[in-house]
Amino acid sequence: MSLELSQLLSAVVSYPETLTILKLLASAAMMFVLGAERQKQRKFMGPRTVMLIGCASTLFSTMALQFDAVFILGGIITGVGFLGGGVITKERGKVHGLTTASLVWMAATIGICVGLGLYVTAVFATVFSYAVLRAKDKLRVS
Repeated sequence: MSLELSQLLSAVVSYPETLTILKLLASAAMMFVLGAERQKQRKFMGPRTVMLIGCASTLFSTMALQFDAVFILGGIITGVGFLGGGVITKERGKVHGLTTASLVWMAATIGICVGLGLYVTAVFATVFSYAVLRAKDKLRVS
């Protein structure tokens, strides 16, 4: 007795934990791209941090869906705001870390999209964020 690939995938994805694991892997892949770009720019937040933020947001938003507990999303936003605020510094009259703080917000938001099943939106947001990070000097106004 043989199962076709579509039947096998359907059987595997029918378990909530399996779908959550697939969501985590998708989120981790997207966050790795953004974190690797920051590391390439020699910024202090790299792939591991961005991946953990995105994956945590994916997990929390998946739980919010499973348990019909939308208030969990508010907790993500509050926690991420705290993290983002922690990376902003002022030194010699200049503010540093605003782009990194913004990436913290974006990583969490993309993670939430993945957790809620908004995959196309998450991929678009990842590509858009990557383009913004790559165009660092081209987007500055003199």
